[in-house]
Amino acid sequence: MGLCHTEGLTQDAFYVPAHQMIYRVCDWLISNGKPVDSIIVAEQLEKYKQLDMVGGRKFLDGLIDSTPTAYHAEHYLEIVKSKWLLRKIADANRQSLDAVMEGGDPSKIISSHIQRILDLADNRSGNLTKVQVAADVMKACDNAQSGIMPGLPSPWGYFNKGTGGAPFGVVSLIAGRSKTRKSYIAHQWGVHAGIESLHPIPGVYYPLEDGQHVAMSRAGCMLANVDSWKFLIGNVTNEEKEQVRNGMKRVVDSSYDIREGRGLGMSGLRLDVAKGVARHGWRYVILDAFKDLDGSGGEGRSEEMTSKSLTDMAREHNLAVIVVHHVRKNRGEDRSDSDKENQYISQEDIRGRARIGDDARMICVLQCKRGRCSDPDVVSWMRRNDYEVRSDDDSIVYYDYLLDCIANNNGRTAAIPLDLNSGTGRFGENPERKVWKM
Repeated sequence: MGLCHTEGLTQDAFYVPAHQMIYRVCDWLISNGKPVDSIIVAEQLEKYKQLDMVGGRKFLDGLIDSTPTAYHAEHYLEIVKSKWLLRKIADANRQSLDAVMEGGDPSKIISSHIQRILDLADNRSGNLTKVQVAADVMKACDNAQSGIMPGLPSPWGYFNKGTGGAPFGVVSLIAGRSKTRKSYIAHQWGVHAGIESLHPIPGVYYPLEDGQHVAMSRAGCMLANVDSWKFLIGNVTNEEKEQVRNGMKRVVDSSYDIREGRGLGMSGLRLDVAKGVARHGWRYVILDAFKDLDGSGGEGRSEEMTSKSLTDMAREHNLAVIVVHHVRKNRGEDRSDSDKENQYISQEDIRGRARIGDDARMICVLQCKRGRCSDPDVVSWMRRNDYEVRSDDDSIVYYDYLLDCIANNNGRTAAIPLDLNSGTGRFGENPERKVWKM
């Protein structure tokens, strides 16, 4: 629908009255922030006694099933626009011919005909009028006043307040070094938006690295507050096992989907997402991770095409697309610290060779800093509060996390300290802890 709006399509672009009515309903639903699928469209049509006129529920399902691929939407749109323009040219010619038959003033007929043709040429650009743009901007403000966040809400209130959430219609990054639990934070964001938030939003998580089974297990344990590793090896009580079962049932019954995705390629991924938007009303897509997308880990040209395709996908469907991105830094790159594990990730580090660093409109970094402690009282407190800790040389190694929004074209930046419960995979914000930044 976003692409249709960009190209200036209205219901009149369709010749068949049933198609005009279906498009009008879809447009109204999208404009009012509601999901669109065949069931919701059918209910809306039935409400106004138009369902039978368009061919019933089977006809709506058939429209989706008979589409060869939504990835070619731009090409199909060109066909619709071309036929629509031809009909408008024919109508303009008929008006001029009627004026000739009525014996009108030739100079006025020519002037009117030229103006009609010029109007058709101007309308082909698909640009919104200033009145339409102003109305959209005011509607966004009204939504914000009523408590609807401008972007996809995260589980961390201070972060939401500072940034407004992941923007819709663009690509956002969650970047960081390897093995810093970026997958945990991305999955938690999706679980919160699709299941735990006050107003759940339909969306999908593609665990390209770990696969569906690991992602489902983590989601169930996260919702049940059970250690996922202990659950995996069977070191749980029957009560905890039942809690995880109920957690996974919440995932199954929700509008938060977990899809395999690996090996699809960008064309297959875009088709899968287009179907999800049409059938389930998806509003966000989380991809873990960019390097595992087909074509993103090779030559610069293929990375550029993959990044552009993700950007186009976000824009076409007005999706919040969140991409996990691994950043490699060599030891000693930062003068302030020769320890690779403590190096701060900057925007320049993210760009590297990957075009995605330039195309993303919001860039968040999961900064990770390592510390040591041998004080038994502090160590005991950290263990009780589920800090991620491990033994090393008779002391405890722990990790301080910082969710650092270092770029946000749609709003402000923010940085919040996080504590990780390594068992459940949940990050919790800790605003009382000092924000560290290099």
